[in-house]
Amino acid sequence: MNLAWLVTPEQSVPPPMYGGAECVTDIHIRHLIRMGHTVDLYCGPNSSCPATNVIEAHKPSMTEEDYLVKRIEENWKDYDCIIDYSAYHIAGQKFPNALSLMGGDPFKKYPHDKVRNRVYKSKEFGRHYDCGNHPVLHNVIEYDPSSVPLGAGGEYVLFVGIIHRCKGIHLAGKACKKLGLDFIVAGPIRDEEYWEDIKDYATEYVGEIGYDKKHELMSNAYAFAHPVQCCDCDPLGPKEAMLRGTPVIACPSGGVSESVTPGVSGYFAVNAKQFENGFESVFALNRELVRQDILAKIDPILITDTLIDLCRRVKEGISW
Repeated sequence: MNLAWLVTPEQSVPPPMYGGAECVTDIHIRHLIRMGHTVDLYCGPNSSCPATNVIEAHKPSMTEEDYLVKRIEENWKDYDCIIDYSAYHIAGQKFPNALSLMGGDPFKKYPHDKVRNRVYKSKEFGRHYDCGNHPVLHNVIEYDPSSVPLGAGGEYVLFVGIIHRCKGIHLAGKACKKLGLDFIVAGPIRDEEYWEDIKDYATEYVGEIGYDKKHELMSNAYAFAHPVQCCDCDPLGPKEAMLRGTPVIACPSGGVSESVTPGVSGYFAVNAKQFENGFESVFALNRELVRQDILAKIDPILITDTLIDLCRRVKEGISW
């Protein structure tokens, strides 16, 4: 098939640091190209993704989405399907051959109801929008997950993600403090007031990290904390940790509820006491079984095959 892929042009594809949609986009396009499809990528500047053609925004900004849609409009009829994985979903509202990947908007700030052919990043995220019967396409996290080695584990709890009040980091921090566990926090600070309130819970703050540092920290962690207080569509961090054998303690909201198997790869918790219990309980979990459990859920070939089937439905004129 001849495909177009639009991603919010805030960052390059793949991203140099934090950027879930850009990471997922890069992995899918590499597999699509390998499978013989052509893919034109419409994205942020300085992208190195090996798409058939790369059409970049003038600057890294969400406001550049409109410019990229105008570029797509020049040839939109030539595409079998236009995959819209952007924030504003302008393409998903404009073109009849668009497939819209819905994720990253737990507070319902961006267009939704008028976006055609919506595909949600988890069943829970679809239910969050009262669209539980719509198709689901879970996030991929690695081009070849089996090539990522099992980590040895360690003695600290790790949080990786945006630092904001909605992330609930204080719940994990309180539990770690009570148990005497080191708590390492990584990620960009987006809520300075919240960080000032909770930073004393962190044994160490390492800032925003790239792939290599993330791999090191996740591989050597005792547990990964995901105490997010909103419906996070299908977060990559918990999956990345479990792939390295590190169990996850998470609030059961959004896609993480479909990634973690309680008693096998981690536990769910909704308050500091339950996080405390979870951190104590993961000691008994087998890191190899944690890894095997998530491997079955993140197969990039199977997930890309599902994406191709959805694109074919759009090509055939099927809409939902």
